[in-house]
Amino acid sequence: MTKRVILFLVGLLAISLGSVHMIKVSKLGVQPFDVLYIGLHQKTSISIGFASISTGIVLLTIAFILHRQKLKIGTILDVICLGLLIDLFLYLDFIITPATLIWQIFFLIFGTVLISLGAALTIFSNLGAGPIDTFMLVVHKRFGLSVRVATTLIEGGALLAGFLLGGPIGIGTVAVCLLMGPMIEFFLVVLQKSKSALYHYKPIHPKLRETEYLKETL
Repeated sequence: MTKRVILFLVGLLAISLGSVHMIKVSKLGVQPFDVLYIGLHQKTSISIGFASISTGIVLLTIAFILHRQKLKIGTILDVICLGLLIDLFLYLDFIITPATLIWQIFFLIFGTVLISLGAALTIFSNLGAGPIDTFMLVVHKRFGLSVRVATTLIEGGALLAGFLLGGPIGIGTVAVCLLMGPMIEFFLVVLQKSKSALYHYKPIHPKLRETEYLKETL
């Protein structure tokens, strides 16, 4: 259990650091829900982290109404800690905003890698899916939609809402949408292989999908 908690917390740390790197170069575009968080931040006085927490609470409330299943501790920690960490890192301002385009692109890629790694670690810990993934899986189960369709609808809705609020959309948004899924899958496979080698477990099928872990977290 202790190792799983450590994995989960390291995952949250990686996601928050990755998000801050992407926020620093947000004019290139950010992931769909960050578009929404930044849009809420620009239109109101709330911080980006609090926008994340508020959105997570709304999604989990709707998910509970639709599915009425007890939330895991990891889901609750994800909602609260991730937003607080993002606000903390933005407040400390120890990550310098890059001035050149090359460094901005590097920040975008590095942020995507960190978020993907962090997501894989939190999923692998099996302590509970984050609010977005929890909501996605509830929609998937409740309405009989495929995971891909449910994800597309939810992220598309967040993207549209964020755009209407003035959130940043750019080439980075497209790049993140295309790269993050495969990168999370890659890190999940690496983690599973590492676990298999360390504990002499039989490796799972190499075509492991993120959703196989996510479904176990509900």
